[in-house]
Amino acid sequence: MKVLKAKKETAEKTRQKLLERGALDKRFRIRADASFVYFAVKKGVNISGLGNVVHSALEAREKKTKHAPDRKGVVARAHDVVGDIVVLESEKNARELKDVAQQYLDFYKSAKTVVAKSTKTSGEFRVRHVRHVAGEKKTKTLHKENGCVFFVDLNTVFYTPRLSGERKRILEQVKNGERVVDMFSGVGPYIIPIAKFRNVEAYANDKNPDAYKLLVENAAKNKVSIACSNKDAENLAIKNADRILMNLPKDSEAFLDAAFKMSKNGTVVHFYHFSGEEDLFETQKKQIIKKAKEYGFSVKFLREAKAGEIGIRQYRVVIDFQLF
Repeated sequence: MKVLKAKKETAEKTRQKLLERGALDKRFRIRADASFVYFAVKKGVNISGLGNVVHSALEAREKKTKHAPDRKGVVARAHDVVGDIVVLESEKNARELKDVAQQYLDFYKSAKTVVAKSTKTSGEFRVRHVRHVAGEKKTKTLHKENGCVFFVDLNTVFYTPRLSGERKRILEQVKNGERVVDMFSGVGPYIIPIAKFRNVEAYANDKNPDAYKLLVENAAKNKVSIACSNKDAENLAIKNADRILMNLPKDSEAFLDAAFKMSKNGTVVHFYHFSGEEDLFETQKKQIIKKAKEYGFSVKFLREAKAGEIGIRQYRVVIDFQLF
């Protein structure tokens, strides 16, 4: 079978990129040796640039233990690593996860805490709470991504490391001299690298007061200049933006008016949305065209793609478009 071979020190980053592309074949266990970690990949999915492809055998997961970690220490259960905190996707109680949690602490040498998600992402600020399982009792950590560092509190803000590749993709498109507006910035993982590695006029907004506080803290930590605000995105008074980020996939369409009021001829918009397999892009594209006409714009669609799987046949998608 086709297997992606990654160095141990970059294995977690590789796993996240495979998840972003929907390329990780979860029917097989992840295997590791002294130097490398091996991931099963799905057929027909582009994995160029992620590592060396080899042919090898991996152990299939049994259905009744589909999410169990490898007892030899190879971590296979669905999880994320944010800073020094391992975040498990699990409905089991903390006592049942204790043994498993210790394996994560042994596997990730820099990890100090293991938590498990205890609620679904919900509420106006799209927060998903976690519960302590093992290690230090904390939810705030310092996470490194794309050449920057971010304070994140898992109980008060939304953050996922699975979008690191998508955030880098946007960064690579930004040119010096742009006026960039991040309407739903969270703790700043999109806008801070842009402000750090490009000479831009940067604006960041988030309605969640906890996210706003961390955004300001993170801007200072990374020594970047960003005009930060804590308000409803509909009340932003910025004009003539060159680039607008709309990463609020549950409700982005409700803020198209606000985005177009900030736009000009040539503005590029990165629009995120949750969609099902049966209609990934078309409904949203029609809505974008309709709303753009109300403001006298025509639309050129630049790119449309899946940006992560959120459920069975359900995806976070991104539509990049330009206004004229």
